[in-house]
Amino acid sequence: MQYFFFHTAVLMTMKNPPTVRQLFFKPYRPDRIYYTWEWSGTLQGPWLTVTGDPPDPLPCGETKGTDKDAVQPRKFYRLKIE
Repeated sequence: MQYFFFHTAVLMTMKNPPTVRQLFFKPYRPDRIYYTWEWSGTLQGPWLTVTGDPPDPLPCGETKGTDKDAVQPRKFYRLKIE
């Protein structure tokens, strides 16, 4: 199992409700298995499971995940892939 820290990612705030964030990252690799993603306030952890929708591939080659509890001023995300 590897951890992937997003290098190419876009974080978008949803208008309703304002605490929901959508994270888009690429490239999506169909030959890999994407597991539950996690967040932390620091790179040292502790790492907690994101409350929201798991990463989901989009037709454009990106992957979208939703964080439904993004109230912290700073979050680091990581994704387990195999």
